[in-house]
Amino acid sequence: MAIAQLEDEEVSLSGSAEVSAALAAMLWTERPGQRERAESLWEASQEFDKRFSDVEWVVREKLWPPRLVDALKKFLSMS
Repeated sequence: MAIAQLEDEEVSLSGSAEVSAALAAMLWTERPGQRERAESLWEASQEFDKRFSDVEWVVREKLWPPRLVDALKKFLSMS
């Protein structure tokens, strides 16, 4: 999922833990200049649903595409 699409979703679904977690992971891995924003989005997602820190749960329950799962793994290994 492209960052622009996730940013659009963030606007329309304000407060969505899934969108915040996905956007945080993508920003962290693909836009190093926005890591502070990524961390802020991650903190917001964790306030609503801590399960996004469990990659296996995300793969099993949310069916994220491989690129997004890889970004999440990279984000979590850096956090």
